[in-house]
Amino acid sequence: MANQETSGRAIRCNHCQYEGPAKTNSKIIFMVFFGLFLAGVVFTPLIVGALGYLVWALTRPSKFTCPSCKSLEVIKLEDIGEHSKSG
Repeated sequence: MANQETSGRAIRCNHCQYEGPAKTNSKIIFMVFFGLFLAGVVFTPLIVGALGYLVWALTRPSKFTCPSCKSLEVIKLEDIGEHSKSG
């Protein structure tokens, strides 16, 4: 999708076996925050909502998706490396 950016983390997709950089939805999060903040100029309580949304968005774990098939069933390649070293 055009509204997603490529992250620096490599993943392996369980659905299509893609290996490479994952995609996240960080641009969408910023656009929602910016929209709430601009609306807060007119309706002041929305500024509080925008700031709360920003804190929530920054503290939640990132969801990675496969850029090839858009599946959420992905494994970080660094996690695979850790399992192979310990076993």
